[in-house]
Amino acid sequence: MEKVTFHPQSPTPDSGYTTDEDGRTSAPWATQRQSLDRESLKSTENVAFSSLATEIRDNNKTLLISKNTTDICLKRGWPVHENRKQFMSPRMTERLASLRTDIEELLTRAFKHQPKTLQKVLDDDLPLFNHLWFPDVDDSQYDDLLTVSLYCTWLFVWDDLTDSSDTSTSTSTSFSLPDDDSDNEDGLLALATDFERACAWREKTIDLARDWIIGHGNNDDDVPLPDADIKGSALLFYEFGKRIRQNQNLSKAQRERIVLETVRFIKGSETEQAQRLAGYLPRTVEEYIGVRLCSGAVWPCFLLLEIFSHTPIPDWIFYSPEMRTIWKDGNFLIVVLNDILSFKKELATNSLINIIPVLYFSTGLAWDEVMPAIETSVEAAAERIDKATEKLTEMTRDNPELQEAVARFVDGVKVNVTGSIGYSMATKRYSSLSKSLNGNGDLVIQL
Repeated sequence: MEKVTFHPQSPTPDSGYTTDEDGRTSAPWATQRQSLDRESLKSTENVAFSSLATEIRDNNKTLLISKNTTDICLKRGWPVHENRKQFMSPRMTERLASLRTDIEELLTRAFKHQPKTLQKVLDDDLPLFNHLWFPDVDDSQYDDLLTVSLYCTWLFVWDDLTDSSDTSTSTSTSFSLPDDDSDNEDGLLALATDFERACAWREKTIDLARDWIIGHGNNDDDVPLPDADIKGSALLFYEFGKRIRQNQNLSKAQRERIVLETVRFIKGSETEQAQRLAGYLPRTVEEYIGVRLCSGAVWPCFLLLEIFSHTPIPDWIFYSPEMRTIWKDGNFLIVVLNDILSFKKELATNSLINIIPVLYFSTGLAWDEVMPAIETSVEAAAERIDKATEKLTEMTRDNPELQEAVARFVDGVKVNVTGSIGYSMATKRYSSLSKSLNGNGDLVIQL
C-alpha cells in the first residue's frame, strides 16, 4: 500500500493562525453555535459511536508508539526540560517547587468549596506541565512565567468541562454562571452533555476574555467583578488577565492577539463538542486536523512566549511564511503527539475525536500501519520547522538583537513541543505512561 502521510493545510480565515489581506490577524470575535440536529443524538448514533470504540479495543489489543516518535524532537537537538525530579538541576527543582506553591494556592482558593474538583486538578499536577512547557528563564522573569502559567492552567480546567473523557457532574462547577450554585458539586448538569448551556458558557467566557485581557479604554485596570465575587476556573482567568494587563513586555495589540486566538480555541472546542454529541467522526484526516489545530489551544500559548522577550517581533517576521510554518507545524506536532499519548484515556470513555481512529477508519489502513503513518508525518513536520528556523536566522542576520529575539521565540515553540511530550509521559492524567515503556524505549499501551 502507498505510504500515507498528512500535514496541516495552509491556514484559512477560519482555521487557525492567519491574517487578513492587509496583514492583520484574522479571527472571529464571537462563536456561532454549531448546527446540532437533536435527532443525531439518538441512542442508535451513540451505540454506533460506541461500537467503533469496541471494535478497536476488541481487535487491536495494544498500541505501539515507537521511541522514534516520542524522541523525534530530541534527536534534532530541540531544547527540553527534564521531567523527573531526580535528574533536575537544583535551580529547576526550585522553580518547579515555586510554581507548585503559587498555582496550587490559587487552585485551592478557586475550588475551596469543591473538594472533588480540587483533588482532580491537583492530581493533574499542572505546575509540572507549565514547568516543562515554557522556556528556561532566569529568576528575574519568574513573575512572567507564573503569569503565563495561570493561563495554561485555566485552559486545562476550562477545557475539561466539555470534554467527555475528563468531565463528570463533579467538575461541571468550575465555571460559575449566574444561575449556578457553584458550591454544590453534584447538583449541576454536566456541561459535557448540555450543548446549549455549554454554548452560553462559552459566549460568557469570550466576554470575560475581552474584559480581563484587553481591559476598557485607557484604563486597563477598569474591569468588572472584584476578586471576592469570582470562583472556580474564572478566578484563574481573572488573575491571569490582571497580571497580563500590568505586564510591560506585552502591548495592548499583543494582548488583543491573545484574545483573538483564545476565541479561535473556544470556537474549536464548540465544533469538537458538537461532533462528539452528534456521534460524528470526521470523514478525513484534513477535516479533523482543521478543527483540532483550533481546539488544542496551542496558538494562544505560542503568543504568550512574547512575554519573555524585550524585543518585539515585527510583523514582517511574525507573519512571514517561515514563521507561519513554525506555528502550523508546531501546533500540529503538539496536538498529534498529545492525541496518541492520550488515546487510551479517551478510548476508555468511547471518545473517538482523535487522530488514531480518524486515520484508521478514514484511510483503510491496517491497525499496524496507523502509527508508522503518524510517525512519518511527525518527522516531516519537525523537518519543516527546522528548515523554517534556518531561513529566519538568515532573514535576521543583519540585526543581531532581532535575531536573538526570534531565536528565543522559536526555541520557546520547540520547548512547548518537547514539554508536552514530557508532561504526557510523566503525569497521572495520562496514566503515567512511562510505566508502559519496554526495554527498547517503545511505549506498549494495553487498550
